[in-house]
Amino acid sequence: MKKKMMIINIVILVLVTLLLVFYLFFVDGIDSFIKAFQNASLLPMLTAFLMMAVYWMMESFTVYVIAKKVYPPHRLKNSIKTVMIGQLFNSITPFATGGQPMQAFVLIQRGMPAGLATFSLFSRFIIYQIVLTLFSIIALIFRLNFFVSHISSLGYIVLIGFLVNFAVVGGLLMIAFFRNGTKKAAKAIISLLSKIKIVKSKEELIQKTYDQIDLFYVNMCELKQYTGVIFQMTLLTAVQLIAYFSIPFFICVALGANDISFFNVLCSSSFVLMISSFVPLPGAALGAEGSFLLFFSMYFTDNEYISTAMLIWRFITFYLPIICGILFLNRLHKIYNDDSDSKGNK
Repeated sequence: MKKKMMIINIVILVLVTLLLVFYLFFVDGIDSFIKAFQNASLLPMLTAFLMMAVYWMMESFTVYVIAKKVYPPHRLKNSIKTVMIGQLFNSITPFATGGQPMQAFVLIQRGMPAGLATFSLFSRFIIYQIVLTLFSIIALIFRLNFFVSHISSLGYIVLIGFLVNFAVVGGLLMIAFFRNGTKKAAKAIISLLSKIKIVKSKEELIQKTYDQIDLFYVNMCELKQYTGVIFQMTLLTAVQLIAYFSIPFFICVALGANDISFFNVLCSSSFVLMISSFVPLPGAALGAEGSFLLFFSMYFTDNEYISTAMLIWRFITFYLPIICGILFLNRLHKIYNDDSDSKGNK
């Protein structure tokens, strides 16, 4: 990641954090925040934190299953390091684009060949997107009408988020089964963008797109050979997403939300993630907070607690991964420097 872009992302995150602090102190008031914590139930709150740890472990197991299959020397602790450092860079880059390149770097540093590292992370990404899309479809089928009846103009917002996720999965499946057709479609789109002066180097972009399509196609063909591994990864990813989507449930229970449905909260969390997916800021800043307030305010009879619930949720799912990711990154940096020093002394 370029240094200038990194600085911009960090500035955005600092501004958003300051905005949340301002919201806490000057809009809702610190008294309501303290009151909410004083009345909170400890066990559900701790469970919310535990679910984030489960989320990390399930992702680590998912990476481990495929990485171990293609590179037997790979160890679980390397998957954990990879995932936690990826959490950091996913959080501080728009659309979580910085996570995978950094994860590939970590795997390569731990001895895995670059091609196998890329394939392992690509496989995990494919499975994650497919399972997430399936969760979104279930939420849309069973709960969209319920939420639309409570929140006006919601249908269009959710639909856009769903289409973003569905387009990613659809595009990848198109490459897997219709590579040549996908190339023709990509060429037509790039040619159109070139005509309206959005794209300058048309032929260069077409060639780069073809190269990426070929790379995805090869990886997809390779992945299809590991049926058992695909099943394990799918199951682990499903548990991972359920753990992540359940975090607001335990927060709401801890803060005294009444008559709250676990399934409704899972669907609410799914919709929040769908909406956040097209917010082009690091960590989906502002979009994540706003959509959480939109969906979860209905679960509180006392609306003064909803802001506290949002802040706790945001800390667990966003700031905590950044903190833990920095700790793992510092540890990796220390190990790398120690290895370099020992080699230099030989």
